[in-house]
Amino acid sequence: MAVRYEVFVKEQGVPPELEIDGRDPLESTTHVWVENQANQVLAVGRLLQDGAASFHLGRVAVLAKNRGRGYGRAVMFAFENAARALSPQGQSVTLQLSSQEHAIGFYRGLGYELEGSSRYLDAGIWHRDMVKRL
Repeated sequence: MAVRYEVFVKEQGVPPELEIDGRDPLESTTHVWVENQANQVLAVGRLLQDGAASFHLGRVAVLAKNRGRGYGRAVMFAFENAARALSPQGQSVTLQLSSQEHAIGFYRGLGYELEGSSRYLDAGIWHRDMVKRL
């Protein structure tokens, strides 16, 4: 949670009560992180299962000093692997996320597509919905 707090609360000004919510401690929530050899966490995210093969990815955060080094991509690939493992074999998997507008290019580079044409404010930050099917 320290990386999320640093990125979302301190860097982006998201209120702490909006950043940490009731879904974080649920057994059905999968938390993903990337750490270095010294066991320092560099990037994080969480995966919420909405249906048998439907997932919502969120809270993807990479510390500012570690951006552009592939850690965010590693979190996203870990999400895909976890979603496949949690889904019924042979069923297509749907991954959805709410992207901050500045990160849309990052997600597009990983095969995500914009869903709908509406942008919306979440915690004071403009977002767009995106989806990827595996």
